[in-house]
Amino acid sequence: MVQRLIFSFFVLACALGLTAQESGLKQVDDDYRRFRETFDKALNKPDTAAYSQSKIVYHPATLPDWFLNLPGSGESTVYAVGISDPGMEPAEAYSLAVLRAKAVLALLLRPRVTVLTDNYAGQQTAPASDRFVTKYVNFYRLLAVLEAAPGQIRVVESFTTAFGEAVVLLGYSPDSAETAVTDSLMLQIDFYQAERQSRNRFEMEEKCEMYGLSKTAGSGQQVNIFYYYYRALNNRYEIVSRFNGKEVDFPLTVFRYLGQAAAGETESVSYKLTNGLWKAFLQSLIQNYAAAASTDVDINQLTDQYTSSRQNLSRERLSLSPMLRLKALHVSNNRLSVLLDKIETAKSPAQK
Repeated sequence: MVQRLIFSFFVLACALGLTAQESGLKQVDDDYRRFRETFDKALNKPDTAAYSQSKIVYHPATLPDWFLNLPGSGESTVYAVGISDPGMEPAEAYSLAVLRAKAVLALLLRPRVTVLTDNYAGQQTAPASDRFVTKYVNFYRLLAVLEAAPGQIRVVESFTTAFGEAVVLLGYSPDSAETAVTDSLMLQIDFYQAERQSRNRFEMEEKCEMYGLSKTAGSGQQVNIFYYYYRALNNRYEIVSRFNGKEVDFPLTVFRYLGQAAAGETESVSYKLTNGLWKAFLQSLIQNYAAAASTDVDINQLTDQYTSSRQNLSRERLSLSPMLRLKALHVSNNRLSVLLDKIETAKSPAQK
């Protein structure tokens, strides 16, 4: 009898405990629901998913044939590609793609590239230390100006991807000017990159800022301002894009694209397309200027007096003005690479 009473008491205690536990978990659900409502109201968002099913693309986006097989640039016509951010309104996306194509055109024809690189050849870490030490730091500044008259720049091809990215191909004819200059664009790109090491672990920092200002003269004078920024630490990243003072909202999705098989010309580094076409295009484009600036640099061996540790720092500085042309775009395994041809280069070491 005593054993039965003990067992009954034990069962009753367990039931009460489970009831109390369930009640506690239900409280979590209630608190979550209430604060989610507060969150949605504070951000002026409905209590639904931020993106409707119509904005989610489940299949890889296709790219036009002309994008994967660009026409060759020559003395009569120079071609450039521009790409908008995904998820924009069609008219704004097209306008931004044209402006970015003009920016690429300016970089191809009239760039001014300044490079500063610090190499820490003697920097070492203690075997038991988790502290990261710097191996190298790069900073590139690309400046470019483009001036054109009516008839010199025309849109040759245009396309919109399944992600809402406008893609345009511009053609620039230097000798087809009809009147005075009416279209001007100024561009600045700052690119920072640093690699650090802790024993057998590496981390890579990157930050890129692109500022652009375009002005069209005449009776319908128009000024457009565009800004693009990204920063990354290994696989973590942040992207900010603004067009005429308005921030672009990126769709919440993973970007995938159908490409072509590798064509054998892989001398340019490829970049992941998971963040959209433009980011990978810009990264690969900058990499081409990094490759152009990798020879005939002004190298200074700095003393160790600036720091308490011996780091064997060498500083490389270079200014150059390469004239380039867009040769090809390769898309394979959801990665993109930009291939450029160097026409000629006038360069001189930067002054101290």
